[in-house]
Amino acid sequence: AAATTTTEPPRPNGLSSSLSKTTEEDGIELQQQQQQRPPSSSSSSPSSESESESKSKRDAAWESRYSQLLRFRSTHGHSDVPYKHRDRTLAVWVTYQRRSRRAGTLRPDRIVRLDALNFRWESKSSPWTDRLNELARVGRVHGGRYEVPP
Repeated sequence: AAATTTTEPPRPNGLSSSLSKTTEEDGIELQQQQQQRPPSSSSSSPSSESESESKSKRDAAWESRYSQLLRFRSTHGHSDVPYKHRDRTLAVWVTYQRRSRRAGTLRPDRIVRLDALNFRWESKSSPWTDRLNELARVGRVHGGRYEVPP
């Protein structure tokens, strides 16, 4: 039997046929190794574990701050933590909840729980500011007079 010689077409980027053949063999070997591995469940992969741990830690931190807010509310009668409150972490957390809701990233179940506390979603409003605005309305209605009865 006569040996037939085939001429291989030129490879792109000047790759030789021997390099191409080695790459193909490596690819086949890699595929075989992957097929021999036992299937791994997504929950046992390290990245999934760390993601679920991270989520769990975030949930626990949220619950802890929420509990602090409940204590604040039982002490002060409202859930509007001033930014300059002695517990700065709670004040920052409250601000973050407002910002997250505005951005649409606060979970609906958390919104419901905060709403149940009559949580103020707009931080610029406070009882003092509300009264000041009311006084300004009275002044406008009465021609700039701010006569407040004794």
